[in-house]
Amino acid sequence: MNGFDLLGKLLPYLPLIGSAIPFVGRIVSRGFTVNGLKEDLKELSPYVLDWLKGTGWVNFPAVRDELKVAAGAIVYAPEYVMKIQKLLNQVVSPPPHLDVDGFIGEKTKDAVGAYQEAKGLVVDGFPGDNTLASLQADAVKTVPKTLGGEGEKKNTVEVPTVAPAAVNPSPAVAPPS
Repeated sequence: MNGFDLLGKLLPYLPLIGSAIPFVGRIVSRGFTVNGLKEDLKELSPYVLDWLKGTGWVNFPAVRDELKVAAGAIVYAPEYVMKIQKLLNQVVSPPPHLDVDGFIGEKTKDAVGAYQEAKGLVVDGFPGDNTLASLQADAVKTVPKTLGGEGEKKNTVEVPTVAPAAVNPSPAVAPPS
């Protein structure tokens, strides 16, 4: 099914989908786990679930199929995304300097993927349960003992910076004679 076929099927349900977005955002922001999210969202219309799955596929093409609905749902949960962005800025070295704006853009997905790779997690750019738990564990290690952390030990995750690809100039072309 291509995007236009799906859109044609979803058009009559756009008011339902529109009303589901705040519901999905509240569920994700109150405490996101993939299994819990699946349970919470099962009450939604199959069309809404298909729409979320499609959103997950577009935003996180490398994520496993069973996580596509959850991946689509976090796109509409800015509080959750801002938590991820703050944690990445805190624990990744050098810091990715993400705007903490609640939008899952390419820079945020790239930072998540680089963090996942550095930590040996599944690299898909999707900040799911395992990525969040790892970020939170690393963040606790950066908090002073007086605030409940492990003390002065600064824990950052070294993420290699990727240099832009070298630009190979095209060979000189001799003018026609």
